[in-house]
Amino acid sequence: MIAELLYKWFPKQFNQLVWDATYKPDKMRGLKFAFVCEGHRFYVFDSLFEMPLERLGRAQDFVMQLQRMVSDQELTRFLDSMESALFESTNAEKLKSISRIGFLIGEMKERKKILIHPEIMMELASCMLVREDQDPADWNDEFEQKKVEMFRRNYKGKGLYDFFVSGGLKQFFPNLDSFEQDWETYLEMSQSRLKALEELMKSPRSVGSSTTKTKSTVN
Repeated sequence: MIAELLYKWFPKQFNQLVWDATYKPDKMRGLKFAFVCEGHRFYVFDSLFEMPLERLGRAQDFVMQLQRMVSDQELTRFLDSMESALFESTNAEKLKSISRIGFLIGEMKERKKILIHPEIMMELASCMLVREDQDPADWNDEFEQKKVEMFRRNYKGKGLYDFFVSGGLKQFFPNLDSFEQDWETYLEMSQSRLKALEELMKSPRSVGSSTTKTKSTVN
């Protein structure tokens, strides 16, 4: 009874004690307990130096995406849209095509003004977090995507900031603490801009004519 009450009051500390006391092969060394999500225990690397090389490489790739504030998927969509605009066949569409390319280039430059990119940060946190039934040395895109979807279901708003902290993102961004007070404002601004671009990319012919409206709405 007492043990149950103590676990209820201090679940994280108990899980960490159990993890520390449990035999772990060398591949699981360097991990510390982070949290429980949907019945699964997750652990995070206490130091980047403890990460397997492939997982560290993936993490570095996500950091590079954050530096430009454009994910690999978004970059592909940007380039595909610009390429299609270049090959518009009719003279009547040439001006609209040039306008569309100009808008997309401008949008990529504007991404530098976004303070956070929650989707890329989610991918990075998932990379840092290891599920109890996962081999950290193995990288499986499908398994990692399932983790991301699980995290999306469970962490939103202010809870998303706490998730990123638990997911070890401070190791990459030491100034993450400065985002806490106005986190929801930064998040709303970022999501608004990402959503606006997503809607425009669904109907690329409207991009050129919607540039002014979009910028005034998002900024």
